[in-house]
Amino acid sequence: MRVFIVLCHPLRNRSRLSKQGPANIRAKLYMAAVVCLRYNPDIQAQCQRLMENGKSKIQALGAGMRKLVQICFGVVKHQSEYHPQVVLHNPLRMVRRDDIYILHDVIGVGVLL
Repeated sequence: MRVFIVLCHPLRNRSRLSKQGPANIRAKLYMAAVVCLRYNPDIQAQCQRLMENGKSKIQALGAGMRKLVQICFGVVKHQSEYHPQVVLHNPLRMVRRDDIYILHDVIGVGVLL
């Protein structure tokens, strides 16, 4: 079994990810964590909390990578679906235009009701 480590090392007030472990797994985890920053409420909340507490974006991303591994391990171990623990606010809002209600989401795509 191969073990890899995701660490952030400060270097002249700049952080960087550790290069220990298999690079191909680290690269896949990095890209998955970048996507999760946008779509996964648990990882979004964790990264936002860390950045508010003074961590750099790359350190928060490294923590997101680790959390993603923990989520995957839990899903495989318990053979169950993943359910986010954090509930974000509802990003949908109703807009009335000429007696037509349009349901808008955050990026501005509308659906007629």
